[in-house]
Amino acid sequence: SDPARSWRVQDLAEAVHVSPRVLERQFARTLGHSPKDEIDAIRLRHALSLLEDSNRTISEIAAACGFDEPRGLTLLFRRKLGITPSQARATE
Repeated sequence: SDPARSWRVQDLAEAVHVSPRVLERQFARTLGHSPKDEIDAIRLRHALSLLEDSNRTISEIAAACGFDEPRGLTLLFRRKLGITPSQARATE
């Protein structure tokens, strides 16, 4: 599988050879937020970049960002930015 598509905390913990709980504590101590929050931020930046630099559909962008369904990407956008991916594309 493509390592860039490993968007789970468990995958990140395995990649750095620690347990998910240890990873949680390390993130909290050094960054002040959870690995899930960091993964969400990375996914969001990646999606915004793809929206700006390509003519891919929202479904294609969602898949490229590790979502099984476009709805997951839309929920992330709404939670973090208060807009949908289509609205973000329209403002580019």
